[in-house]
Amino acid sequence: AFSLILPENEKPVMLDDTCYFLGSDSLSEAIFVWAILNSRQVQQLLKAIRFLDAKRPYTKDILMRISIDKIAKDISYDEITNQIKLLEEEMLVDATEDRWNVFVEKIDKITSEEEYPLLFEMSKNKRLSQNACVL
Repeated sequence: AFSLILPENEKPVMLDDTCYFLGSDSLSEAIFVWAILNSRQVQQLLKAIRFLDAKRPYTKDILMRISIDKIAKDISYDEITNQIKLLEEEMLVDATEDRWNVFVEKIDKITSEEEYPLLFEMSKNKRLSQNACVL
């Protein structure tokens, strides 16, 4: 499962070099990416392509096979809200359907500009935000 990491005392949390993380421009974006990565579709994909007996079963190459943009187009807001219900209630106010639609449009625009949109390139050419990250 992927984790949603929020700032502590309004400062970003430092992670060690064994973590892959995605910065976000807003809490709602971080929540949506977290929900997508923990969705049934992504978890089934990861289960099929991981190597549990490897030192690191989830490598960058495996994670880069996840197409957040394609999943976002195929997953409904209702499915996202079912996943989001696992979070604390105060975070749910940031995950509105309007913000979901803006998020889907944004990643669609980003991926249409890239020949091969990758999971780790979603915040390409942008500073990492202090809002939240998914790891």
